[in-house]
Amino acid sequence: MKSHGTVVFLALGVSLFALGCSDSTSSGPDPQPQGLNTELLDSLFTNFAPQYNLTDEPTTVLGHAARVTVSGEEPWERSFGTVDSLGSGAVNMSSIFRIGSTTKVFTATAILQLWEAGLIDLDSSFNYYLALDPVTYPKISDFSEVTVRHLLSHRSGLPYLSSTAFFDQHEYTDSIGQLERMSFLFAEGEPEFAPGEQYAYRNSNFSVLGMVIESVTGKAYHEVLDESIFAPLGLTNTYVLDYGFSGDDPRMAHGYTSTFDGTHYHGTQAWAGGGMVSTVRDLSVFMRALVDGDLFQRQSTFDMMVSPVPGSYYGFGMFITGHFGGPSYGHGGAIFGYNTKLEYFTDVDAIVASTMSFNGYDFVVVNWQDDFCDRVIAEVRRARAEAP
Repeated sequence: MKSHGTVVFLALGVSLFALGCSDSTSSGPDPQPQGLNTELLDSLFTNFAPQYNLTDEPTTVLGHAARVTVSGEEPWERSFGTVDSLGSGAVNMSSIFRIGSTTKVFTATAILQLWEAGLIDLDSSFNYYLALDPVTYPKISDFSEVTVRHLLSHRSGLPYLSSTAFFDQHEYTDSIGQLERMSFLFAEGEPEFAPGEQYAYRNSNFSVLGMVIESVTGKAYHEVLDESIFAPLGLTNTYVLDYGFSGDDPRMAHGYTSTFDGTHYHGTQAWAGGGMVSTVRDLSVFMRALVDGDLFQRQSTFDMMVSPVPGSYYGFGMFITGHFGGPSYGHGGAIFGYNTKLEYFTDVDAIVASTMSFNGYDFVVVNWQDDFCDRVIAEVRRARAEAP
C-alpha cells in the first residue's frame, strides 16, 4: 500500500461536557466551578495525546469520536478528524469504527441470553455443542474438559490461534469459514494449562463461543446478535464486519497500519472475538441496556458477567477494575488501525465510550484510562459531591 499522508492530531476546540449544568458566578476570587467544570474537561479532551505500547512505527490519530453519559444529564459527544488518509470527509457521530475486542461483550451477552433460555449449560464441554470429531480435529480430545464457562472467563487453556499456521496460509483480506479456523486450532494446538487453573486472555476462546452460538440456535452468529441485541436496542450502526456491512461503506472511518487499510482485515477472521463495527452512540446504548437489566431476564445474570473469576480482573466478557476511587467495568478493543474503549463507572452511573482510528497503527493506546477517562470521571465525582 502506498504511504498515507501524515495527519495532524487536531485540537478539539469544543466544550467537552454539555450535561445541562449551568455556570454561576461569585464575588470572591477564583470561585469554585458550580456543576461540571467544562473548561477543565475541554482541556483534557483537547490536549489528550495518545501514547502507545509499541514504538516501531510512527502513529498519528486520523479520527476520534467520544461520548460520555451521566445518569440524569444530557450526554456529551464530540468527534474530529477525517474518515480516511485522503481527507475524503469528516468523522462525525455517525461514523462507524472497528471496535476489536469490545465485540467480546456482545458475544458474552448472547451466550448468557441462551443460558437463561435453557439452550446452553455453562458447565458443559463446548464440544458437546460443536461435536468436532477427532479425525478432522485430532487435538480436540485434549480440550474435552473445557466448558463454556471456561471460555467466557479466559480460563480454558486454549492457545493463541496465531500460534498455528493459520496466518501463514491466509492473507488478511481472506474470508474464512469458522470450521476451518477450528481445524487449525484443534489440529495442532496444545493446551497451555488445565482448564480452570489459570487465566490467560485468548481470542480463540470467543471464536469457539461464536460457534457454540451458531450450533445451539441453528442461525449465523451475526443473525443471532441482530435479533437478540442490535434490533431490540435500535443499534442501527452496529454490525459484524463483512456480514451485511462493508468497509467500503461511506460511514466507515478507515484506520491503517504501515502496510494496509484495517477495514480490509476480513470480519470472518476476527469474528466473535473482535470482528464488529459500531459507533460510540450505539456502544453507550448497549452498555446502558446491560446496566439497566434490559438484556437479561434476571439481575443475577448480569452480576455474574461483572464478577471477576479467581486470579483475574475478568468476568464473563468484561474487565472489572477500580480507577480513581471507584469501581468500573467494560472492555477495550485494539485491531489493525483502531482502538476502542467502553467503560461503566458504578459510583457515578456514568458511561464513557471512545473510538479512534490511526494512520500507522501501534496497537494499544495505553494512557486513555489515566489521561482522559479517569480524569473525566474524577470531575464528575467532584461535581456530584458538591451538588446542593
